[in-house]
Amino acid sequence: MKLKLTNFSLRFPWVIVLLTLIATAFGGVQFPQVRFDSDPENMLAADEPVRLFHNRNKADFDLYDMVIVGIVNTSHADGVFNVETLGRVERLTRQLLSLRQNADGLPEITVPEPFVPDLQPASARKRILSRVFGNDPNALFDENGDSAIVKSELVSPTVVDNIKQAEHGALRIEYLMEQSPTTRDEALVIRDDALNNRLYKGTLVSEDGKAIALYFLYALEVDSGAQRAHRGRIRRRHPTHPGQRQPHQVVY
Repeated sequence: MKLKLTNFSLRFPWVIVLLTLIATAFGGVQFPQVRFDSDPENMLAADEPVRLFHNRNKADFDLYDMVIVGIVNTSHADGVFNVETLGRVERLTRQLLSLRQNADGLPEITVPEPFVPDLQPASARKRILSRVFGNDPNALFDENGDSAIVKSELVSPTVVDNIKQAEHGALRIEYLMEQSPTTRDEALVIRDDALNNRLYKGTLVSEDGKAIALYFLYALEVDSGAQRAHRGRIRRRHPTHPGQRQPHQVVY
């Protein structure tokens, strides 16, 4: 049998090549149906007690996956605390808060003017791989069209509180970065406020002032009624205004 196969291959090499190409093409057509699941939760059965307990805790405590975006500037003498970089941080924060789904089902940014960002990879190779593996960069919304970003939980210099001492022993509560600075002195005030706050030093901003982190919760996989209801309560308690904030300055 082995000799017959060998002799057939030697006598009809192009037939073997053609059969190989057909088999390769068939496998390539089926490849987009391959799904990679790296979620360790799915290694357990859906009715596994420990998984059910875990899901109940996630719903009760409103737990989601966290995404951290780092902005680094090592070339500027003041690190990230310069007018240009802080302006980008504020612009990115406002754009994340204004993210919505348009009529075509695509992500849309509404500030400063409505536009649809191109989230496709710049490289043709990466675009092909994204399509082959079924990765949709525009899948940022749940089945109701709500943003997967829990906007009320976003952590950024633009939306976190800055508590400072005011006159006569009072406390002043304001945003760490009420608006993007226009001068170096304004940027350095933001730097000093951030580094003097133990909650932000080493977490929101690096200790050397070269990096800023943005934290936001990603709640795309919200599939239980309890989680949806709980998220609704959270949103009602912490309403967000896309792309804009109310003045936030309180003195006690």
